[in-house]
Amino acid sequence: MSEIHTIESQELIQHLRTRVNARLREVAGEQEFPKTLYGPIQYVLEGNGKRIRPILLLLVNEAYGGPEDTALEAAVSLEMLHNFTLIHDDIMDDDSQRRGKPTVHTKWNISTGILSGDGLLAMAYKVLLGVENRALPEILECYTEGLIDICEGQAYDKEFETRSDVSLEEYLMMIGKKTGRLLSLCCRIGGLIAGAPADQIRQIEQFGFSVGTAFQVQDDLLELTSTSGVMGKSLGSDFFAEKKTFVFLKALELADEEARRFIREMMKSNVDDMSQLNELKQAIQDTGVVELTRDYVAKKIRKAKNILDSLPADVTHLRFLTEQLLNRKS
Repeated sequence: MSEIHTIESQELIQHLRTRVNARLREVAGEQEFPKTLYGPIQYVLEGNGKRIRPILLLLVNEAYGGPEDTALEAAVSLEMLHNFTLIHDDIMDDDSQRRGKPTVHTKWNISTGILSGDGLLAMAYKVLLGVENRALPEILECYTEGLIDICEGQAYDKEFETRSDVSLEEYLMMIGKKTGRLLSLCCRIGGLIAGAPADQIRQIEQFGFSVGTAFQVQDDLLELTSTSGVMGKSLGSDFFAEKKTFVFLKALELADEEARRFIREMMKSNVDDMSQLNELKQAIQDTGVVELTRDYVAKKIRKAKNILDSLPADVTHLRFLTEQLLNRKS
């Protein structure tokens, strides 16, 4: 990609992020009372998220010449849906930090977290119902089906914590229902609003699914290699909760018998000492899993790029976003 196209893509993505943030603030400020419901919702929506999902929807819509204002409402709704899942995920995982700030249930309490998550989901639907587009019935159908898949994925995620026999294939199925499904949903709705051909919408959905899978596996790796200061969220919770991640499952495949036993015992011990956690992380890294995981992410990104290359639309900005996701540090 030329430097001019890079600058253009950066400017467009920043423009879209600014519009999404502004609309989120508007939605969050429409209702003030009761404070115990709308205060946490405003707190979440006024955060500094990357807004990858709404930007992805808007870029797909832009690639097919769709109306930005209409797509913005759907994009904002999907970002609200995403934040609903984060509020509830943080409760289930007992995470204390998100985007460099205390999580909702930490700042308030668990009951407030559950209620504000529920309220945010209802508000997300209300925003989506305001989308003026002839494809709205189909958008609502796939949006609801996507939400069910995401909930199923979260259920599998929690079930896997108590199982010692989770396979890598099962894990990939689970993240496909969660992260992969949400990003493919963004792509589908962006295409529907723009009136893209059905066959190309199917392709762009596959693009989103590949990007989503790569994004989650990359998150698993950053849990191992990054710091909470860089990531802006609690790190170590995956290990404490015995989460079955790509990195953990692949490390067990690669480890010799002694290392495998050590990793399993450390995971089961529910370590809460930083030196023990670092010892566990080092043992996982010593299996060679870091490079292998990076290779897997790169493979999924290549697949996503190949799909983009097969589309007749101008996908310059989508390609730039894909590159950004591959090289992210948080």
